[in-house]
Amino acid sequence: MVNKNKKGAAPRRTPLTAEPENKEVHHHYYKTNPRRFDFGKLSLGLFLLLLGLLYLAKNTGWLNFNWEVNLWQLWPLLIIFAGLSLITGRTLASIFAGTILTLTVLTLSLILIAGQANWRLDVKTQPFSNQVEVQSVSQTFPLGIERSSTAQTADILLKTSLSDLTLSGGASKLLQGNLETNFSELVLSSKDSAARQIINLETRPRLSRVDKNISRLNVQLNSALPTNLYLDSAAANCQLDLTATAVNMAEISLLASNLRLTLSALPPQQNFTVKAKTSAVNIILPKEAGVKIIYSGNQKPDLPAGWEKISNSVYQTANYAQAKTLIELTLDLSLSSLTIN
Repeated sequence: MVNKNKKGAAPRRTPLTAEPENKEVHHHYYKTNPRRFDFGKLSLGLFLLLLGLLYLAKNTGWLNFNWEVNLWQLWPLLIIFAGLSLITGRTLASIFAGTILTLTVLTLSLILIAGQANWRLDVKTQPFSNQVEVQSVSQTFPLGIERSSTAQTADILLKTSLSDLTLSGGASKLLQGNLETNFSELVLSSKDSAARQIINLETRPRLSRVDKNISRLNVQLNSALPTNLYLDSAAANCQLDLTATAVNMAEISLLASNLRLTLSALPPQQNFTVKAKTSAVNIILPKEAGVKIIYSGNQKPDLPAGWEKISNSVYQTANYAQAKTLIELTLDLSLSSLTIN
């Protein structure tokens, strides 16, 4: 449409405004079905859980049983689990019914497996040989290793996690002693390597079913055979009296222990390394021996009179150069106290 103004100016066109379009917005709502409950996965998970608990109880000593079954005979269980997976359950009623069915099938399967398996639950009462297993009643077991006819030296590897460990000399055999325990097992072995006899002695904790755990190991070493000692201990109390032994080298590692170490003047050259954490260490030295200490710890060592300071970490007795017996101690003590006598 054209309009004329009053002065006869050029006609002015009135702009046309477009009508807004009506747009329809469609909202789509999709009905979602509740997630299907998989009874096959449930039954498989329950079966594996039960099987794992049984083997865990056997390995930790809570159950002592012999179970002889061929696992390859259990392959039909795969068909059972697959069939249970096909059962659809979306409502509470179907889930409840499927759960009852799943538990029933699992129970029948376990009954059939138990009927075919050679299942025997008993308590081991075998006498001590190279392995000792004690679970409830405190008992004392002797141990002994004869010296090999070809052995010129011995390596003794001792690993313990006991209440008390006592080690001394004077044994007629290469190694002898006893273990008193109600929750530990002892593994003991010996082998020859050229002119060296190697002894492995280890105590392993077992879960105890009594109120108080008792585990004490008493070991005596031969006084004549030169011996290297390797000790890894978590015992509460360690008493190592080497005055009547021929130990000329020892590596001692302690965790949360009290150590009393008494050294000998017999071997002319001795080398000891002690690594301890959160322990109280008390070392008793022979007066006639010359002793050098290489020390690293969180506090200055408490040394008696007559010691010379060579450096910030090295100390030695005044008679070190003239002594016939020389002892070198390397001490790495973390959060531990040290007393030298």
